[in-house]
Amino acid sequence: MKLFKNRAKYDYVFAVSRFLSPAATAAFYVSIVSILLLVIISVIVFFVNVTVDNMLLPPFMKETISAGQVPSYTIDFSVGITVVTPRIGVTLGDIKAVIYAFTLFLIASLVMFTPIFKFLSKFFRNIAEKNLFSEDNARMINRVGVAVIIGNIIVELAYRFYIFTLANTFLSIGGRDIDISLGFNWNSLIVGGFIIILGSVYGCACERYRKTNVTNAITIVE
Repeated sequence: MKLFKNRAKYDYVFAVSRFLSPAATAAFYVSIVSILLLVIISVIVFFVNVTVDNMLLPPFMKETISAGQVPSYTIDFSVGITVVTPRIGVTLGDIKAVIYAFTLFLIASLVMFTPIFKFLSKFFRNIAEKNLFSEDNARMINRVGVAVIIGNIIVELAYRFYIFTLANTFLSIGGRDIDISLGFNWNSLIVGGFIIILGSVYGCACERYRKTNVTNAITIVE
């Protein structure tokens, strides 16, 4: 059975897969370690009891001097918006709250990517071993699609909570009420669904290839 007109044209896939499999495995373990480190950091932050001036600020928050020569903080909302707020109104609890929200967002992102790296590692290992028509490959692709759908929903919720915490902490001025809008990100469903469809098509190809080989083997025996 001739799979491709020019088989050598696709041989590079095996070489690339031999590199991507251990890379995905390494990323899997790095993600696990990173989750543990973030949990440890959260515990350490909980017990920190220093003045606001001595508190180590998160990467999205920086000290500055406003136009009126007032000591302030700039807070990057990561949506193209930067807020400047006077330092005098910021408490240690405020800084801890936004650190926790940001840490939760990072952990949610890693929780999504960790299983994806594991599935990709198995998928690329099979490809590197030239097991192109293993139905396990299709299962790994489908699992990646499911992880993308579920993971993106969790990450989106964590991200909205993070932005809500920033807004509620630094923009809740004059008694204004700030509510969180949960909503739903259809992009994750579309992308994840497309990956699942590709995995299902791959699975059909593997099943047909297996049945063809079984039929040919029976014919030869007869």
